[in-house]
Amino acid sequence: MLPNFYHIIIRNDKIQSIAPLAGHSIVEINGKQTCYDHCKVMPSFVDSHCHFHGLGMILNGLLLSSCNSSEECAQLAYNSPSYRGDWIFGLGWNQSIWLDKSYPDKYILDKYFPNTPVFLKRIDAHAAWLNSKALELLNITSDSVSPVGGEIFKDLNGSPSGILLDEAMFQAEKQIPQFTFDQLKSQVLRSQKELAAVGISEVHDMDFEPDFLDMFQNMEKSGDLYIKSKAYFRAQNEEYLNYNLDTSQNEYFKIVGVKFFMDGALGSHGASLSDFYKDKNTKGILILDSNKLADKVKKAVDLNLNIAAHAIGDCAVSNTLTAFADIANENPNLHFRVEHVQLLTESDIILFRKPNVIASLQPVHYYSDIDNILSDRLNQDQLKKAYLWNSLLRNEITVLGGSDFPIESHNPQLGIQAFTQRISPNGNILLPEEEISFENAINAYTIAPRKIFKEKVFISGASADFIVIDDSNKSNNPFFEIISTYSNGKVIHTS
Repeated sequence: MLPNFYHIIIRNDKIQSIAPLAGHSIVEINGKQTCYDHCKVMPSFVDSHCHFHGLGMILNGLLLSSCNSSEECAQLAYNSPSYRGDWIFGLGWNQSIWLDKSYPDKYILDKYFPNTPVFLKRIDAHAAWLNSKALELLNITSDSVSPVGGEIFKDLNGSPSGILLDEAMFQAEKQIPQFTFDQLKSQVLRSQKELAAVGISEVHDMDFEPDFLDMFQNMEKSGDLYIKSKAYFRAQNEEYLNYNLDTSQNEYFKIVGVKFFMDGALGSHGASLSDFYKDKNTKGILILDSNKLADKVKKAVDLNLNIAAHAIGDCAVSNTLTAFADIANENPNLHFRVEHVQLLTESDIILFRKPNVIASLQPVHYYSDIDNILSDRLNQDQLKKAYLWNSLLRNEITVLGGSDFPIESHNPQLGIQAFTQRISPNGNILLPEEEISFENAINAYTIAPRKIFKEKVFISGASADFIVIDDSNKSNNPFFEIISTYSNGKVIHTS
């Protein structure tokens, strides 16, 4: 649905009526009108794949994405430390953009932090860099064996190098101190403010952590939430079975499904490919095969929970779709999402062709990957499988748009730009025929993510969730400037 001039009347947080206008828009709430000259209106954005508290976490904490070397990361952590308990904690290092593209090691951190444990997550959140003190406290030694679905990197002497990949990282992070309640609440409040400013009124919060449950329920009751959050609970080790997940009556916070991981990420060589990486003798890590995923999915479906599965490499995507096939047919009232779908074979597209099997995409990853890692990681045949957005739409598959923030920018307009303009900021382009139309891109961020929950969108009776945008062409923004963001008929941002 493209932006247009409207007169919107709101009653009891719902849209009562919408009528077209010319040259301006009017929002009327309980008889009080606000006129927006030269402004159009459209549904507000939904980020369909993100980590809600994470945006506030990096804005309030230690962000390493601007660093150009491991030494620079260590120096920044030393000069501007951020803590989880008594551990230094940060996010965002990316060896792919450094002059030396090799993984960092514990010794650089040891120089700055001989006695303080350090845990720094890679930009894709699928690898962590630790110092010797952290490895000691976690009892990770030369004798430690890599878990299934992960890897403990070791140096030539067999000693842990300080890098943990995927399941090895996930297991380690469970053992380090959690953020306090006040830290988490501050992070969510900061996230909300930033999201409203870019026109987002709703998020799909992925891999929701059990430790967050009390905090979000508390914020719902106290009225502190104004960004709607549909959460997919962490389920890799069936954690969700230990909790009462009935939040169906909540307005702003709801548990709607569970999230599984099938593989890692391309940047850390963890994405599961059907062929070897171009730059490393590995096919990545397939954390679950189709049979194991199907077994886990059946337990969640029995509890009436929707399913999301992280799958980046073509092997992981294929296994995910195979696992979903029969279960999706048997459960038409639930949806089954494949998150990321960065590599996809044409033969697997047919497995998507079910009304409740969904491709959840983060187009901003394309810009990061095409400029930094795709040509290093993938051969020419593999590149032909990358980011097949238009192919999905041509096959009438539901496509959702998200960002995976805080790994990427939370601004949905960057995702819309990537969807519609495959040429990157650095001038690189791959498969330009896979661009999608502006209207389809807007739909992926507005209507489609609400329709999968069978919600009315921007019609009479729908929740009054919309944005007012500048139409005067005075903005330098590639698309539009957000003037106001409405959630449930209330202004949550105004410029």
